[in-house]
Amino acid sequence: MLIIMISLFVIIAVSFSSCDVVDIIKILIANDIGIKTDQESQEKILSFEEQSHRFEMYWAIYTYNADDVKKYLEKGYDPDKSKGEEGYRVSTPLGVITWGHYNTYFRKQIGEIITEPPPDVEIFNLLINANAKINNRPYVWERIHFAVENHVKGNKTLSRTGKIPASEEEKEELMIENLNEVNGFFADRNRILLSFLKAGADPDMRGHPYPFTLEAKRARITDKEAIKYFAKGTRPINEAIKNGIRWESQVDLLLQYTTLDKDSLKAAKKSKDPAMIQKINKLWKEQNAM
Repeated sequence: MLIIMISLFVIIAVSFSSCDVVDIIKILIANDIGIKTDQESQEKILSFEEQSHRFEMYWAIYTYNADDVKKYLEKGYDPDKSKGEEGYRVSTPLGVITWGHYNTYFRKQIGEIITEPPPDVEIFNLLINANAKINNRPYVWERIHFAVENHVKGNKTLSRTGKIPASEEEKEELMIENLNEVNGFFADRNRILLSFLKAGADPDMRGHPYPFTLEAKRARITDKEAIKYFAKGTRPINEAIKNGIRWESQVDLLLQYTTLDKDSLKAAKKSKDPAMIQKINKLWKEQNAM
């Protein structure tokens, strides 16, 4: 009987890839031989309807469709659960918001009208009003850390224009364009960062990159396991500091909600940026002179 049931679930999984067939088979086998499975494993077994709800929520946020997010929340979708191909990183709707980047610079370049508030903030507000848990993960840390990973790594200018100037005049125009793009980048990052901080997100909740890796995704990392890694991680303020003076706006924003620590001095040294080192040393002396 067990063999037949497992075969049926394999067929279902082929038809519906969102089903966690491995977990289903594990629990079927465990129940058949009398082994009591843990609650977390049981929770992984979701109905197809719930799987669909989580993916729909993920997709609506990923595509910045505030109307659909509002509709799903009104229907009773969980404001703390979503499901996408990126694994743990997008396992919560607020996680999808921190991972995304609503690029107003390029949207304006192609003539798109940006609403007020922009869709990313509108969706954030909908989730908060639906009582999404804002401190169940280090969202402030994620917003800073993944900006480096997704937008800056290997791109010292932060520019994606890819243009090569043919004259001095074009070179000057391109420099202005790049500067506007960089300013737009930080405005977009800080807009959501500020939204989290204003809504009560812990500015000092530590984060760690491992739970968001492919290895962790394959290991099906749980919230409890992720929290252990986060506890060993870094503070958001120090993540921003070690990125150098170009991230000064995020450092200044965070310092409205938190303070420096001794690791901040180490982070400044890691930045290898004389301007950031000077800034943090000065702020550290002022902070401790009070």
